[in-house]
Amino acid sequence: MNRGYRLVIVSLIAAPLVTAEFGFTRPAPGADDAPKKEQPAKKTTAELLIGTWRLEEKFLDGRVMEKYPTKSLNHTLEFAADGKLTDREYTRVGTTSLRTGKYRLDGQVVHLVLEAMADKKAREWSMTIGSITDDRMTTESDGGRVKWVYSRGTPYKEDKTFALLLGRWRLVKEDGRDRPLGGPTTLVRFDEGEWFATWEEGGPFRFPRMGTFDLKGTALHLSTRAVPATGAVPAVEAKEWDLKVESVTEDKLVTVTADGKTRTEYARVAGPKEEPPALAPPLVAQPPGPGTAELLVGTWLMTESDGHPMPFWYVTALMVFAKDGTLMIRAIDPRRNHPLRTGTYRLEGNTLHLSTDATATDEARKWSLVIEVITKEEMITVSARAKEKSRFKRITETPEKK
Repeated sequence: MNRGYRLVIVSLIAAPLVTAEFGFTRPAPGADDAPKKEQPAKKTTAELLIGTWRLEEKFLDGRVMEKYPTKSLNHTLEFAADGKLTDREYTRVGTTSLRTGKYRLDGQVVHLVLEAMADKKAREWSMTIGSITDDRMTTESDGGRVKWVYSRGTPYKEDKTFALLLGRWRLVKEDGRDRPLGGPTTLVRFDEGEWFATWEEGGPFRFPRMGTFDLKGTALHLSTRAVPATGAVPAVEAKEWDLKVESVTEDKLVTVTADGKTRTEYARVAGPKEEPPALAPPLVAQPPGPGTAELLVGTWLMTESDGHPMPFWYVTALMVFAKDGTLMIRAIDPRRNHPLRTGTYRLEGNTLHLSTDATATDEARKWSLVIEVITKEEMITVSARAKEKSRFKRITETPEKK
């Protein structure tokens, strides 16, 4: 996965409430003499392990390092009865990393081997099953330092409608009204890991709605998360809605609202394996000068990271610099919940010293960037230590229509 797409995730879930009171009635006389119903045999660990397991959370030394939306596939392990192993990882750019291998169960310890690929070496590791039921499994390794939580997943989808739905689509007609090419419109993207994003194009920048989708037959359920206002970008409310896929082909998607009142047509923009957009032309401008501090204040959207484009509908990463020296960093993507990072910044010449506070799961951090170029519209920075270059676009506040 491109380093430009790696972002730290943090999110804790509240423990479920447990009710302990049940209403039992006293058995009738002679009830104990009735024939007892035979209980089904308890499944063994080997039997329970067979199937598809979806990664929910990963812990390191008790801290949440990765957490995924409930309905998203993201990363799955598939254990076959004959000892074959399939590892699928769904990336943010809509591609699937598929590796095959084998596994062996020794008591509660699972030994796993993944075969070498063109760009990856063979991998061997072991994990100990802490608990396993029909729908949940916990494992650990490295003496308990690393722990994983899995839920029972569904096998990899090969449904034709699902396969055709994947990719990026542009709204071209709604209730019989055309959306002219080049004008304001809506775009949507369905990714293989059952992630979903929709955003507006042709108007002021807004957070894309990001979340998950669930397709059952032709019934399509969409769910997106809320995002608070950040800098010049207004808030987005959480939303859930249902559609019916009336038809879908290689080039055209037609959906109808659950009440049948609104019919929408989309034209395909790209398939599920689309290449990221090309890098922007080099930014030609004078290096930072006396006005850098004034230019820096505002909301900046990351568009490139270490030589890789960052389409905002895959990952939206914002940095907000306030006049009083406070800093906000907001990142959203369909499959992960990122915490808001807050802190301070200090400009020394063209070197930007950044500091963010600790969160419930993240340690406080300090680092420095060198501002290579800055204008009213764009900025290029280079990390002082790793020498990784990032490019940003200024987001300006647009007055709301009255």
